[in-house]
Amino acid sequence: MNNFYNAALAAGARDNGEPGPRPQYTKNYYACFVHDLDGHNIEAMFDKPKIELVSYKEEWKDDFEGIKKDILSFCNKEILSVRHIGSTSIPNMIAKDIIDVQVGVENFNRIQILIGLMSKAGFEILPHILQDHAPGHEFHEFVPGWEKRFFKASASRRSTNIHVRCVDGENFKFALLFRDFLRFDKEASRAYEQIKLRLASAFGNSQKDYTLIKDPVCDLIMLQAKKWATETQWKLDTNSNPSDFY
Repeated sequence: MNNFYNAALAAGARDNGEPGPRPQYTKNYYACFVHDLDGHNIEAMFDKPKIELVSYKEEWKDDFEGIKKDILSFCNKEILSVRHIGSTSIPNMIAKDIIDVQVGVENFNRIQILIGLMSKAGFEILPHILQDHAPGHEFHEFVPGWEKRFFKASASRRSTNIHVRCVDGENFKFALLFRDFLRFDKEASRAYEQIKLRLASAFGNSQKDYTLIKDPVCDLIMLQAKKWATETQWKLDTNSNPSDFY
């Protein structure tokens, strides 16, 4: 890590965060950041948390409700929707004990204001994460429609990932359709669960490898989810109706 940082500065890169622990990201996160000669933010990081999957917990619904309430109390004027997504939003699905939340915005023009409000609510931005994996593309490729901002809960809060996405973005729709399809199709849900269990067994100490393999699997599931959406006339709901608690 130090060798990379020193070599980058010697080659003309600009410091954007010297090597050190980043506990606001994850417990074992150690990283440094530099801007390359073209102005791109480059991160070198080391983080090997154990991927732990647990059985579905009914309290995840209530946990989301509390998180949603806090987000709305601080950020209501800056956002359009708050939704429970990811495996903890799918009944009977095994998952990491981390609540994933999707926050919808019109665009990122006022993102600096939202960053400040989210910090007051107890969620800190990870500035190096600027988009999701786009189906059919490599992990690092920037693809329009898949941009996002990513926040994690501070150490004093329950483990939470906040994904801020534009409501007209492909990734915004992806997260909700993926969730709704797996809530409906029990066979697909079970197959996805088996994939996650086997990946955690094989790559439990590497979040990167776990994610690199899981993302294309999600893309395959989405092919069937899109057919299901057409057959059932599934509609994308972007509002933040408090009665839709998960």
